[in-house]
Amino acid sequence: MAFAHLFPNFEFRLFFVLPVKVRWLGWLAWAGLFLSFLATSWQSKVFIAASVSNYFIFFGKDILFNIKSKKRLAEMKAEKAKVEAEAFHTCSVCKATDKSHPQRDFRYRDDTCICEDCLSQERESANS
Repeated sequence: MAFAHLFPNFEFRLFFVLPVKVRWLGWLAWAGLFLSFLATSWQSKVFIAASVSNYFIFFGKDILFNIKSKKRLAEMKAEKAKVEAEAFHTCSVCKATDKSHPQRDFRYRDDTCICEDCLSQERESANS
């Protein structure tokens, strides 16, 4: 089980033909221990718990670190998706955004954002 934890993608060739990843052998070993734990007497349950406790004593920090890392990664992905969903530019005149109108260019003046269409309309009305 420790080898499966450290090198999950290592492959053994069963009968020198069938490739089997160590990850699946580890899962099979865990399933066997779990079923044995459920089906045996209390003395055997103590022996199984004692033998598995060594694994958790040695790899406990790594397992907790992996769980925290996956949680943190999921939070970062959710935050990134949220930021990508928000518009970066919003025209102060027509309320067009860079998400709704990606072909438009947006300009800033006096701390307001204006799209190129509204800017060209302003210039035309100023020239007339």
